[in-house]
Amino acid sequence: MFQHRHLIVKRRENLTESERDDLMRVLSYLPELATLRQFADRLYWLFDTPKDYHQASCRRAVIVRDRAFQAVPELVKAIEQLSVEKFPKIMVYLNNPVSRRVRTNNHVERTNRMVRFWEKVRYKWRRRKTLVRFLVLRLDEIWSHWVPIQARDTESAKALRQRKSQAPTGQESRRVA
Repeated sequence: MFQHRHLIVKRRENLTESERDDLMRVLSYLPELATLRQFADRLYWLFDTPKDYHQASCRRAVIVRDRAFQAVPELVKAIEQLSVEKFPKIMVYLNNPVSRRVRTNNHVERTNRMVRFWEKVRYKWRRRKTLVRFLVLRLDEIWSHWVPIQARDTESAKALRQRKSQAPTGQESRRVA
């Protein structure tokens, strides 16, 4: 029994023939586990194909109203996870899984590379206080040049007009960021 407990919640389509036989044997030993197996099947049925929120909420209602599931206290706790408040969030998450979302921490990595470079350049920072002071001063310098996006759009148009009107002197100013 203990060795085959994972079969109770494993998807039916992923069961091999020997696992099917083992599952039938486990369910014959303990018929109470049939309710748990049916609950697992219903959850897979709930989240399998519904792209439509209405269809999924109807399937959820069937699971919540099932008297066999309401008779088992552990399953009642599990059904509470499918509450009316939480279910829309679950559906939104399933329609937009993490693997498809594009998130980047490029700004953090860029800052880390900059700090590592500064550490190489400044040999042996001995005290934490000097390191903190340096970082505060450096970040203050960087942030003093920062411009909000809305202002940047109008500013870039003005700067572009000024550059066109000025004659090139051979020396260009560089911004360090």
